[in-house]
Amino acid sequence: MDSMIFPKTRSIFFIFFVVKLHALDYLKIAREIEKTNKDPQIKKIAVLPFEDINYRESRRGLEIQEELTYAFVRHSHFQLVERSQVNKILEELQFQQTGVVDERSAKQIGKGLGVDGLVTGSIKTEGGETKLYARLIRVEDFAIVAVASDISRVTKETPYDKKASYETSYGPQVEIDLWGTLGLTQMSLSFGKPTGDYPLVNASHLGLLGLSGNYRTVDMNRLQERQSLPPLGLRLRFHSKTQGFYFSPGLFELMWQRSYLKAQEGQIIFNQAQEVSTYLPERYMDFSSLDFTIPLLLGFEHTTWRLYSGVGLGFVLGFFSSAYILSYNYASQTFEKTSNQVGSGFQGSLFLGTMYHLNSFLSIMLETRYFGAFAEFNRDGETTGFLISEDMTVYRRGFLFLGGLTFRL
Repeated sequence: MDSMIFPKTRSIFFIFFVVKLHALDYLKIAREIEKTNKDPQIKKIAVLPFEDINYRESRRGLEIQEELTYAFVRHSHFQLVERSQVNKILEELQFQQTGVVDERSAKQIGKGLGVDGLVTGSIKTEGGETKLYARLIRVEDFAIVAVASDISRVTKETPYDKKASYETSYGPQVEIDLWGTLGLTQMSLSFGKPTGDYPLVNASHLGLLGLSGNYRTVDMNRLQERQSLPPLGLRLRFHSKTQGFYFSPGLFELMWQRSYLKAQEGQIIFNQAQEVSTYLPERYMDFSSLDFTIPLLLGFEHTTWRLYSGVGLGFVLGFFSSAYILSYNYASQTFEKTSNQVGSGFQGSLFLGTMYHLNSFLSIMLETRYFGAFAEFNRDGETTGFLISEDMTVYRRGFLFLGGLTFRL
């Protein structure tokens, strides 16, 4: 049999959670700024570098600017200006990126960026605590219309130099992915008899023209299939971010797939040696599966977009029907057309994707994945001559192209 499919072994799945302690809560600050805003006319804002009271030449102010911009995009209704555009205007105005801003410079920056408000503030570390103070300034008259603050307790004070890095994290948060799918997939079929005094497959039960005789194995590899219904999926997972690094362990993923074998010429291998050409009629077999997967995603997240890759391992519940492949009916004691035969197996997948954040609650997702799966079926039968427990295994592999939406709770 084609060796491309995953081995039939038991798998143990682990879900890992990353918990960051003593980190400043930027999401809390973004929410407080929006909640305490006294001017509903402020729609578009920009986040400036913050003033570092302890180390004026450190990068903490710039890193806070990045994290707060991200937090506002994710968890507020404000329209945000990209950080690179903000810093470009600051450079053009020869504004020192220390976080110190006065009424004159605020109006210049606001006019250059076309914003209604500016978010600025300061950070300082003393007595084992790091304190962050933020305020929303109305560009028109330099009035403070909202404030927020947070405290992070640290175990050791470390001097920050120009290259220092200030560690932050978000999470865990819950995200739900919903998608539809297009696919380029192949199917392989393997018929055999694992038990019995006469371990032979009756080829006449496979419904192919001119095919007869008894064999130990009958294999059909790399058959082309078509989707009856675009696969639909749902994924529930946690989401955590640290310094742009994205980590997302999944609780579960469910995907429903329906496909069938189209009319085609195929190669049949008897006893893993003798190869014969044959013709498969249209809808030789209809196959459906419900895939339950534990996914793990890793990647990089920016203010408005995310790149990620991941793996998934899980269980397959398969269903197949065929007017050509016969199964044994105990009631009539005859072989007849197969209808909704149920089987099970395992699957694994590798995926690469991207997301674009529309707002703090909704993103567009695009993902490409390669998967391999198998499901085993027992076509019943009893010890009646050579007809003993004829089994079938369905192997599938290929590429799936996902498009959908991500919701943040």
